[in-house]
Amino acid sequence: MDDWKAKKPAFATLAVPGSVWLIAFFLVPLGFVWVMSFGEKSGIIDIIITWTPANYVRALETIYLEIVWKSVWISLLTTALCLAISFPIAFAISFARDRWKPILLLIVILPFWINLLIRTYA
Repeated sequence: MDDWKAKKPAFATLAVPGSVWLIAFFLVPLGFVWVMSFGEKSGIIDIIITWTPANYVRALETIYLEIVWKSVWISLLTTALCLAISFPIAFAISFARDRWKPILLLIVILPFWINLLIRTYA
């Protein structure tokens, strides 16, 4: 197999379009939002950049921290529930006879396909 270090220009050439795309459509808008986060509202849609950290201080108020904690708690419960349901099913499929494995896997995957089918026809 060829040494990849000998073909560094080829790798760099292939990386340029993806890097430009990432910078233009992710990092630049993210930078704009970050700069605007240091501003203050002066109208309905106007924001004046005053370089104040007041928005970040406001984000640490009790009401917002309670919302963040509730979101984290719900996500932890959901993860635990999914693991509690999926591990026994995966365990059963892994120890099933070879004849039944595709059928059991189809039974697990079928609800996702039905959702896609309903949205496609809707």
